Amino acid sequence: MSIRDSQFSVTGKPTFNNVHRDQVNTTITAEVVHIHEDGTKVTESTIFSQFENVKRGYVIGMKELGSVDLSKWDWHWQNGELVRRRRRFTQKTISTVQIHPDQQSKFTAITYEGEDTQEAWENDFKQFSRASRTGLFKLFGINRSEIPMLIFHHELIPVAHFYTNSFWMGLYMEYLRINEGCEDRALWMDTRKGILCSGPAGPYVEFPLLPRNESVLQALPSTLDMLEEATCVAFFSKFGSNVDDNVLEHAWELFEQTYLDDLFDDRPSLP
Repeated sequence: MSIRDSQFSVTGKPTFNNVHRDQVNTTITAEVVHIHEDGTKVTESTIFSQFENVKRGYVIGMKELGSVDLSKWDWHWQNGELVRRRRRFTQKTISTVQIHPDQQSKFTAITYEGEDTQEAWENDFKQFSRASRTGLFKLFGINRSEIPMLIFHHELIPVAHFYTNSFWMGLYMEYLRINEGCEDRALWMDTRKGILCSGPAGPYVEFPLLPRNESVLQALPSTLDMLEEATCVAFFSKFGSNVDDNVLEHAWELFEQTYLDDLFDDRPSLP
């Protein structure tokens, strides 16, 4: 006879008779029998259980912010030229959404589709399920269906959606990218917190390549007012000649040659 998974004590003159197999007869003779159960239930805890499991039917799309092609390609020579052919189609789509029944809050959803969706989803999940810094994306919920999703707190806008390629914005965004340690298209705007932060790779965008200045990097703010030209100029002007090389190199990159003939295309022809 075995008694498991309980705290069990007997006092007095106990007598136990127990028959195993198909017939079970048990006789207990005692003055006092104490059975103590701790009532503890063991629940498996995984990293997935740390986030809300959101059904697809509860996700209400509000605005699509673009897609990112994650397809794998093969390269080969054809007629003397190097061409590529898509081997496995995969993409992720970024959207602003609401989650039923909360009609007040906005979230950012990334939906994965294609042949390598699970791999793409897991790569982003591993990165952002462990995010703890203030500036990083905060994961709210997940959906692990055949069209999986990651859902992040707040309304987040990828940089390609608001980048204008203006002179001062380009200078600032390149410095911010260096500070965040990410690629150009991985910068985002958090509309609720009023900051710029790093996140998953969004739609393609490219900033100017510039030499860095450590003094600028240490003082660089990530607030949204830096996207305004006046604020940006005021910030960089504090560093005087230390950023002259940055400004001149950036100006040279934006420089476009203009020919006189292009200025007078509408001039009347000579007799």
